Amino acid sequence: MSLLIHNLKIAVRNLMKYKLQTVISVLSIAIGIVTFAFVHGAIERVKLPSLYYQSYYDRSYQIWFDSLNRAPDADANWTRVNKEIVRALKRDGGLRFAEKLAVPNGVTYGNKMEFHFPDSTTQKMQVNYTVIDPELLAFHGFRSAITGEKVKKLGVGEAVICKNMATILFGDKSPIGVVQTYTNGSLPIPFKIVDVCEDFSEFDSPLNSRNMYISFGDAEGDKCGSDCDDYATWVHVVLKEGYTETQLLNEINSRIKPLGLKADLKRDADKDDVKNCLLINFLVYLVGSLILVAAVIGFLRMQIQLFWSRRREVSLRIVNGATRRDLFGLFITEILITISMAVFMAMLMGKWVENFLYTYLSEIVNEGGFAFHDLSLYCLQTGVLLLVICSIIIWGALVHICKAEQGLAVNMQRSRTHIFRNITLGIQIAISILFVCGTFITLSWADKMLSTFHLPDDESLYKECIVLNIGSSESPKQIIKDIKQLPDVDRVICHSMGHFEVINVSESPDAMEALQGRNYILFFCATDTSLLSFYKIQAHWFSKSVNTNECVILNEKQYNTFKELGIIDNGTLTMPVWPGGEKTLPIAGTIPHIPYTSMDVSLFIHPDNESTGTEYVAVPKPGKYSALMKDVEETINRIEPSITDKMAKNFVEDKVEIGVTKIMRTVALILGLVAIIMCAMSIYSTIALDTRSRKKEVAIRKVHGALSRDIYRLFGRIYIILIILSLLIAIPGALLFNNMMNGISPDSVKGTLTPTVPCILGSLIVIILITLIVSWHIRKVMKVECEELIAKE
Repeated sequence: MSLLIHNLKIAVRNLMKYKLQTVISVLSIAIGIVTFAFVHGAIERVKLPSLYYQSYYDRSYQIWFDSLNRAPDADANWTRVNKEIVRALKRDGGLRFAEKLAVPNGVTYGNKMEFHFPDSTTQKMQVNYTVIDPELLAFHGFRSAITGEKVKKLGVGEAVICKNMATILFGDKSPIGVVQTYTNGSLPIPFKIVDVCEDFSEFDSPLNSRNMYISFGDAEGDKCGSDCDDYATWVHVVLKEGYTETQLLNEINSRIKPLGLKADLKRDADKDDVKNCLLINFLVYLVGSLILVAAVIGFLRMQIQLFWSRRREVSLRIVNGATRRDLFGLFITEILITISMAVFMAMLMGKWVENFLYTYLSEIVNEGGFAFHDLSLYCLQTGVLLLVICSIIIWGALVHICKAEQGLAVNMQRSRTHIFRNITLGIQIAISILFVCGTFITLSWADKMLSTFHLPDDESLYKECIVLNIGSSESPKQIIKDIKQLPDVDRVICHSMGHFEVINVSESPDAMEALQGRNYILFFCATDTSLLSFYKIQAHWFSKSVNTNECVILNEKQYNTFKELGIIDNGTLTMPVWPGGEKTLPIAGTIPHIPYTSMDVSLFIHPDNESTGTEYVAVPKPGKYSALMKDVEETINRIEPSITDKMAKNFVEDKVEIGVTKIMRTVALILGLVAIIMCAMSIYSTIALDTRSRKKEVAIRKVHGALSRDIYRLFGRIYIILIILSLLIAIPGALLFNNMMNGISPDSVKGTLTPTVPCILGSLIVIILITLIVSWHIRKVMKVECEELIAKE
């Protein structure tokens, strides 16, 4: 116990002696730990598909269907699965050469749902769901998040929800046994939630962890949808052991030939999935751990440098009977205190950031499917791992210090080599350059991404607006009527967006071929032209006397495309209208891009849109945003007390894709700044210890006539070498990161990212930073009083 108390006293004394370095180490390690923990949560779903863990994964295939009449040299035109195909495959007891068969669903629906809990409470909300083949989840081998067992085959009216979605919808409540009673055309029967399964992998196509999966019986049954678009373009099948692909394919073709189809087999276990999964995990974990690696390297380098400076103390302790274990306990106590403080701070930072995300950025977190579970546990585990790594390195340094064959006399001398220090410092400089270059690359990417959304120069109006999503409401008209009468509302604008079929395109084979079958346009469905003034859009009207009560205002790019195809020569557009029929409307003019949209969106103006709109924008009177938001929420709660969906949201914050891009830009700035600070502190502490230990050498050189440039050359030479080697490591990494960002960009941005300027700027910043710090320390050491210092020595 006395030895432990002694070690604690020595450790605290040394940590207090170097306060700045201690604070820097604790902060940088804490930031690294919490960054690594959040990275782990962010890519939790980037894992191999569950099918890869089944015994039959290497015998699992996808059956794709194509027309028998396709020309031999024509590209494949895969047919979506329908009930006739499924019945043909299951006829006469199913395929003889297949062990299992499952039909994935390709369409997700959104619907109002009314959930009844076992405790008699109810909850209403808008939920996305997919009608699923009861065999599909068991086929993939998904496991229950509650029991750990494989999800069983679903019965009629049974549903499964993923863990992340269950948390979003029900919070801490258990969803097991919850019954959904609301029925309509797409939900013909009530259903019960029977299990919660683990979140799907991003490679479990076409499954999505943010949807609910419901079984209405077999895919070819009457209760499942009749539209062929309900199904994906393939069927899963497992080949029986002892048989060949050719036998299975021939049997399938014999069954679907009467339907005018032929089949093709593709392996489910695609090697590209494995490569992509491993590559994504490697790159994300690499980037997420670089801050932690840089912090730990800086900390260990400083600690080992300090330990080497205490070799006289080590030698004296050995003379007085101290063993290596005693010395290790002395050194590791300092490491343990520092890492413990860093882990504690990381837990606090993690809790704060987690609360911030779920409180203020819940839409982005939920839409992205991120699930930050057990962050404190991840921080603690990371801290333990760091302690083990640091212990091994410190033990190695201690063994080197205490080498018996060198004798104590050698250990009493000062070190003349700094190989470990220089290597670790070079790695840290390389990481800093990589992060700063990556910051500029990310900023460039974010700016190009945001430019595709055509954000207005002044967003002040839109940041004070409220978007109303009332799709889950049973009284939408009443809600809008009451909100329009609120004292703080300036105006309420219909703001619904949807895809509308263009009959002009559907009736023209040439147009259908030119547009590759896309016979629809993306529209904002408005009741009048107020949307133009809201977005401050200057429309180009074809006639001053045009009737804008019922018309179409086409996006300029869309108008030019239709004009070239010759389908709007009469100046009108024909579209289907709800609940049935068609309507021919004049094309009143054209508009450029609409702010906050990345696609070519047009306007469909008609008074009837008021009755079908599910999204509105409430513009408050100046300075009344907070008061209006409160009144709107109270109005919704009064009319729909059982609805748990948040119908009223900030207009700008509701733009999830824009929000994610802005967050990535902010995070890149923060990480880049942290990298710069850590690099500066590491260089500062290193050169400070170096110049402090070589003051006598500098004094002697000055006495012998050394000039400032000689001292600059003495200290600066090693840093020039380190910078050059660091650039050789960091620049290829920055180029790889640039290619990765190019890969995740949309077509409008892809290929436009150039790494030259970001790499030059990032490298210059770090080089200038190092130059300034080294120069400042050299100027400081040049001011030493030579006679006084030599006399003391």
